Amino acid sequence: MSIQVEFWHLVGLALSLVGAWAGGAKLFFTQVDRRIDERFTAQERDRQTQYAALTALFQAHAEDEKKRLDRLDGDIKSHAERMARLEQDVERMPSHDDIGRLYDKLNSVGAGLAALGGKIDGIEASIRQVVGRLIDKGMRHE
Repeated sequence: MSIQVEFWHLVGLALSLVGAWAGGAKLFFTQVDRRIDERFTAQERDRQTQYAALTALFQAHAEDEKKRLDRLDGDIKSHAERMARLEQDVERMPSHDDIGRLYDKLNSVGAGLAALGGKIDGIEASIRQVVGRLIDKGMRHE
């Protein structure tokens, strides 16, 4: 059995197959392109959502750090004021020379007290003798 086909029918059939194949390829690549666009759109949407979340997180962190730094500034100012008061107190304290003079003065006062103590002991001894003699004279007269 033999099939006869005219050349132009064969060319038309080949062109139809090529056209169908080209249409299928175009449809396939259109679908692929649409799917890629959907994926890129989803990725962009996710990126924007994550960017917004990270921005909010960074802003919250920045506000916390600002509050912490403000507290530290307050602490530093408080410490500076305390240091100034301490420096003033130290300036009003006696110096090494002042303490040396006080030590010398205390030693001289101590020496003076010791001398007075000796004199008082001598006076006490004299009074005892006087009282003793008075008692002895008084006992003899009776």
